[in-house]
Amino acid sequence: MTAEAEAAIAGGRAFCLSLEQVEAIAASLPAGHSAGVLLIEHVWARKFKSAVRDAGGVPLGEGFLTPEAVAFVAAELVAMSEELEDLEKEAG
Repeated sequence: MTAEAEAAIAGGRAFCLSLEQVEAIAASLPAGHSAGVLLIEHVWARKFKSAVRDAGGVPLGEGFLTPEAVAFVAAELVAMSEELEDLEKEAG
């Protein structure tokens, strides 16, 4: 186990959730319902984080993109692309 993982567990946080957050999720479930947790280890991510740190960087977070986040980013990229096309037409 890494020192980072040990510190997270010792600090009451395992898998990015505190005990209080897990309890709040459990308390919010209606009777007869359940929640699931999926843990996936992306082995490549360890090497990526090490490379970032070796280059003097600091990983700020990790997680999955939600469909809503992807839609937002896609809309922003389309808008930026359209602006760039307009600028190129004006310059050209």
